[in-house]
Amino acid sequence: MAIYKVQGPDGKIHKFEGPDGASPDEVIAAAQKQFSGLPENDVPDTLGRKAGIIGRAALSGLAALPALPGDLLSAGLNTIAGKQVLKSPSQDFQDTLTGYGMPNPENQRERVASDLVSGFSGGIAGGPMMAASGVAGNMSAGGVRELGGGPALQIGAGIVGGMTPGAFMTAMKLGQSAIGGAAKAVRPYYESGRAQNVGDALREAAQDPVAAAQAARAAPNYVPGSEPALGAASADPGLMGLERASRSGAGGSDFVPLNIQNSQAQNAYLESIAGDPARLQALIDARNTSTGPLRQTAFDAYDPTVANVDPDVVKAAAMAKLMSPEGNQSNVRDAMEGSIDAIDNANNIQNPAFAYETRKDIAQRAQERLMKRNSMGADKLAGGLTKDVVKTLDSEIEKAAPGYQNYMQEYAAQSKPITQMQDLQDISGRIRMAGVGADAEHNISGAKLANILKDPEQLKNLTPDQLNVLVNIQKDLDRSSAINAVRGAGSDTASNLGMEKQISSLLAKHPVLNPLYLGGIDKQKDLLLQALLDRQLGANLLENGVKKTGPTLGQQLGLRAKQTALGGTIGGILGGNN
Repeated sequence: MAIYKVQGPDGKIHKFEGPDGASPDEVIAAAQKQFSGLPENDVPDTLGRKAGIIGRAALSGLAALPALPGDLLSAGLNTIAGKQVLKSPSQDFQDTLTGYGMPNPENQRERVASDLVSGFSGGIAGGPMMAASGVAGNMSAGGVRELGGGPALQIGAGIVGGMTPGAFMTAMKLGQSAIGGAAKAVRPYYESGRAQNVGDALREAAQDPVAAAQAARAAPNYVPGSEPALGAASADPGLMGLERASRSGAGGSDFVPLNIQNSQAQNAYLESIAGDPARLQALIDARNTSTGPLRQTAFDAYDPTVANVDPDVVKAAAMAKLMSPEGNQSNVRDAMEGSIDAIDNANNIQNPAFAYETRKDIAQRAQERLMKRNSMGADKLAGGLTKDVVKTLDSEIEKAAPGYQNYMQEYAAQSKPITQMQDLQDISGRIRMAGVGADAEHNISGAKLANILKDPEQLKNLTPDQLNVLVNIQKDLDRSSAINAVRGAGSDTASNLGMEKQISSLLAKHPVLNPLYLGGIDKQKDLLLQALLDRQLGANLLENGVKKTGPTLGQQLGLRAKQTALGGTIGGILGGNN
């Protein structure tokens, strides 16, 4: 035989004999048997200890019935397995009370007193008869315990002892709902149960769960690769508020990868039509390579003895604009006088090749006036009139170099995609937000893009397909930002804290059961976060549960507590009062 040393509940180190090579569990079990037989005077009999014992027993009685379904399930599983595979909620609750420093009943006198108090507190809500049932049941089970009977015998004795007429009538009702209640009570412990709880939470948060699930599934992907979260996809105010709370609270960092993914998708979608500087230059080079020979062929056909460019015709066109009523505007006057000066100062302008270079200079001035942002109407008018002068010069060049207009038509056709790309790259540069962080270059301002989409002048060169890309990016941005319009009362900080509490309350609603779930609540929050991030998963959880039509779990347990005190009996047995 070996000698073992174990610290007892009284704080002292006790020695006792036991078999050689005993496991820790066997040592603890043997120690508990010896400690249960300690004489009365081995436990300090103070007023504080008595108060603690009574308080513990009262709380145990109140908690016993809500924990009953989980107790029954754990007892069944442990019996089948032949070992402890699932700690009962009552035992968890007792461990919690011990952790708060409340004393355990250590001898027969204290255990009997605890049985009396816990049975009474467990049934008092149902009236005197139920309180008597609770006391009788607990005392019967406690007697079997003191004689060495196991949990099964204790439960049986408690049920028989508690079978007052009122308890007998309600026992049938308890049996009818015990299985369903047990299943709900232990949901946080296993994956499918957590899924049911999260589904319940989503349905409770949603204003219209059925419509929200359907909308979430059917929500279009405006931008390839950009995926809306559940709240934004469903457009349900309740789910949008839940998403906003999660983004603003402890789960905000989990949304960062989705934000980056969507921003990059929007960026790639924009680049698919806007290209980059290298792609733009490649188009310009290809156009010049293709059209250059056409222009050169026309200039090679020039014969000064047949026809020349007449600069006076071009100056007359400019002078007519200058002498018109519009010519009194300073911008128009400057533009026309500039065109005339360019022609007067040109060398050998009768030659179409030389005239062409002058033509490019005048056309560039016209384009600069037309492209001025926030310019006055006079600038645009001056630019348009200057283009009319350029057309007159083109006609003169065509007379001296037949085929020149064919070159200009081909040049214009190949310039359209270049102009569109230039416009889109300009738009792209203006709608990007100045930000910080590794992914700042991917942020697009929905407000700036909205302003551009309201200005036809900035969109006039774009094709319908290109315009549709911009519109879809705007829709994607608007949808994701819509959740910011859903907020609680008060400051942002107060609103976020309130929503964070709402998330917790949706997942854990009973003040007695909550501490028993340990990590189950955190796992449920993780699953809720996954459902908010993945709209298809969220829609599945919304649709797969049964919407609550009766009392909540907390209400059901409260009703049972008023109807019967049997829970105090069974909870006292499985909760560790032995």
